[in-house]
Amino acid sequence: MSSEEKRNNKKKSGLKRRLRLFVMLPLCVLIVWSTVKIVDNMIIAAEKREVISDLEQKLQKEQEMKQHYEQEINRLQDKEYREQQARKQFNMIKPGETMYSVPETQ
Repeated sequence: MSSEEKRNNKKKSGLKRRLRLFVMLPLCVLIVWSTVKIVDNMIIAAEKREVISDLEQKLQKEQEMKQHYEQEINRLQDKEYREQQARKQFNMIKPGETMYSVPETQ
């Protein structure tokens, strides 16, 4: 092998190395960038799932309260229930009845 062939082989191998570097460097940068973006998106998704879970729990509580109030509205349309509540909350009595009150002990 002559010295000229050796130089040509060195130039070709140097070109191959530069070409590999030229291709691999952007590829590595792209892989790092995409990994960072994926991790970032996973963190955001986890935060959103937590918010959704909190809102679903809040919605559940609000639906339970709504159901309770609807039941109370339906019960308040019953005359006997209204009388019972008036007696209990406001110490009301019907005409002719006698009210007895027991003092609360401490």
